[in-house]
Amino acid sequence: MQAETGQILQSEKKRPGLIFLLIGSGLILAALILALYFIVAERRADQAISNISTDVTSVIKKKQKKASEDADQVDPDLLKDRDMPTVTIDGVEYIGELYVPTYKLRLPVISSWSYDNLKLSPCRYTGNLYQGNLVIAGHNYRRHFSPLRWLSEGSEIDFIDAEGNTWKYELSRVEILNPGEVNRLTASSDSYDLTLFTCTVGGGSRYTMRLKRIGVTSAAEEVEKF
Repeated sequence: MQAETGQILQSEKKRPGLIFLLIGSGLILAALILALYFIVAERRADQAISNISTDVTSVIKKKQKKASEDADQVDPDLLKDRDMPTVTIDGVEYIGELYVPTYKLRLPVISSWSYDNLKLSPCRYTGNLYQGNLVIAGHNYRRHFSPLRWLSEGSEIDFIDAEGNTWKYELSRVEILNPGEVNRLTASSDSYDLTLFTCTVGGGSRYTMRLKRIGVTSAAEEVEKF
């Protein structure tokens, strides 16, 4: 009888340890599945944006060539009240593309933000390039916005609009915002000409890149850029 009682007590002592072991194993398995999902999603996004970038760049190059033939010039003051032009690729509208010289990274930017669009490429979150308050959201994939958080202040980032004009910006600061600080993110865009943001690893916060415009080059002058 005492032996049976001892076995029962010993079994009850082992039970919590087994439960914790199962919980720990489940958490590890969930983390591995999440990591695998992210890797697969990132690879798909990399391939998608490579294909899209080629198409968008090709359209913009044609517009630049035409602009050079027509000797068109750009006057930022005349564009302030204008909607941003777009190019359409496979039914999706793009307002242009970002070019990051430091990484030789070219990123097409979709005109409107949505979760599905964000899987393809960075998207306009709010604002207008010509009014100096454009905010662009991007995933933290390596081929999207992940590298941008490592840029140093003073780094150049260009935005080539859908007509081939190049708007040059300089990185003023990188700040980390909480997910609930969306108002601060968009309100502060009035103090900067361009804002780019992406999630930190795990999605707990937002890396936010603030930029000031340092110049504009017309499509006619940019025909040799690509």
